[in-house]
Amino acid sequence: MKIAFTADLHLRNWKETPERYRALEYILNELTAKKIDNLIISGDTFDRDFNNYTDFNELCARFSKIRITIFPGNHDAEISKKYFPAQNLEVINEATLKQFGNISILILPYLPGKLMDEVLTEFFYNNPVPERWLLTGHGDYCTTAKDFNPYEPGVYMPLSGSAINKFNPFYVILGHIHKPSETGRVIYPGSPCPLDINETGKRRYIIFNTSDNSIEKLSVKTDVIYFNETLMTFPSENEFHDICDSIDRMIKNWKLDDNEKGLVKLRLKIKGFTSDLNRLKESIISHLEKKDIRLYDNDGPDLKEVNVVKEADDDRIILLKKTIEKISQLKIEADRVKILEKIQEKIFT
Repeated sequence: MKIAFTADLHLRNWKETPERYRALEYILNELTAKKIDNLIISGDTFDRDFNNYTDFNELCARFSKIRITIFPGNHDAEISKKYFPAQNLEVINEATLKQFGNISILILPYLPGKLMDEVLTEFFYNNPVPERWLLTGHGDYCTTAKDFNPYEPGVYMPLSGSAINKFNPFYVILGHIHKPSETGRVIYPGSPCPLDINETGKRRYIIFNTSDNSIEKLSVKTDVIYFNETLMTFPSENEFHDICDSIDRMIKNWKLDDNEKGLVKLRLKIKGFTSDLNRLKESIISHLEKKDIRLYDNDGPDLKEVNVVKEADDDRIILLKKTIEKISQLKIEADRVKILEKIQEKIFT
């Protein structure tokens, strides 16, 4: 058996959030084609302060062969089965252990002011720990490497690594963090549709295969793919060609198919020094147009942190080139962009 997971759709009605409904519709069409008949949405299916579920019910009813399971997140903590007449839709409002083929899945809905560790411990005090099981919930996985949700300060229904080690699930699949990520056994599918420019890169959903305990990560076709990028520019005889080369490397790192480049909206910041600010801007805009990449801001790239060098003499340019070459050979973990910024300041000011 295969089970699909997504989270953090933050739906309102179709008219307000059509791109989010289309992302969910894409996932449901994919599951139909793959003959996968279980989808779990791990919290925040709906946005805060929203209470008209007609469009969601109708979409679920169209895919009646797929059993859709949802449970509350911190944005939709009040949802209940009484809001959803669709026969293939189940709402879980309390800690529930469900059997899917040969594996158990413990579903932990979001509870305000609770620790996930606390709910887990209480549940398994009253119930035996399954031999093969998977955990899904909605909240923060608390490690030093964690990405906090940028929209909501604080920690929401946290889960610790010690609780995972104690109860030993195969995987933990969580909603709440919109950025797709993996830390050990903990997986955030991320939001399947970007909510704004801060949610960058291709989006995904995941499939768990109960036969071999494998996880498959699959891309979601969305209306838009956002990127936030920062590039450096250096004054030299080839600076305008060099910035175009930097753009090409940036695009290559995105790992997009050719048909996806037209979906990109890019917020681009340039830092450093230039001999000609107008020509720099024109070079960037022209090159992005050739690559079929749209800028998020109508005014073009952000050049507020680009300084104009009035007299970029050859000695300083040679010194900068040699320094850049040396830095590229070093094995350092520091932010290279910040290092290059400081070097340019020293050389050109």
